[in-house]
Amino acid sequence: MVNLAGQTILVAGGAGEVGEGITRQFLAAGARVFVPSRNTDKLAQLKKRLNATDDTFITVEGAIGTEDGAAAIRDKAGNIDHVVASLGGWWQGQPIIQIDLSLWHQLVDNSLTAHFVTAKTFLPILKEGASYTLINGGAALHAMPMVAPIAVSATAQIKLGELMAVENPHIRINSLILATPVITRSRPHGEKGWISADDAGKYCVYLTTDANTQTGKTIIFDSVDKLSEV
Repeated sequence: MVNLAGQTILVAGGAGEVGEGITRQFLAAGARVFVPSRNTDKLAQLKKRLNATDDTFITVEGAIGTEDGAAAIRDKAGNIDHVVASLGGWWQGQPIIQIDLSLWHQLVDNSLTAHFVTAKTFLPILKEGASYTLINGGAALHAMPMVAPIAVSATAQIKLGELMAVENPHIRINSLILATPVITRSRPHGEKGWISADDAGKYCVYLTTDANTQTGKTIIFDSVDKLSEV
């Protein structure tokens, strides 16, 4: 049983459905979890669902995808031992030639740019031996129709993680690609082999521990069986 007592984890995107499972697993491991969101009602509902206490579950209102918002969140967070960034969301709409430029910017900003801003803001405050995990999706691996902004952002996010690792060798920085559709609170059932948000959380917990020595890696999490390897 992993024990992260005394450690503080920033889960950027922790109020989302995948982020909820990640947050739950860090709380189960005894960590103090810091979750920002622009929606305070969403944070309050999450806290209630998790049956979390003020000592271990700390929330703050703010937009982590903007420089000013991320800086304000950083200043309120204080000491952070590890970061998990589960940012962006799914979108499937029009073919490339029909996508409005403003929508393209919106979708890329909500995913790739949000990851960039979060990394730029929080990497400088992490100490040697810390971990930083970028959560990504299967759109980074496969060409699918009608998802161009998401797929391009997801693919670029892989390279962003690799560059972060090269420039920050004192921190273990890895990308975790959730390569199946994810079972979440709003989608509680799925096909055999699909991973759940809590499965993702368990893998993220492992990546923060000293047992994980990987850095600069893209880890494809495509089966619950992979949890037996960690």
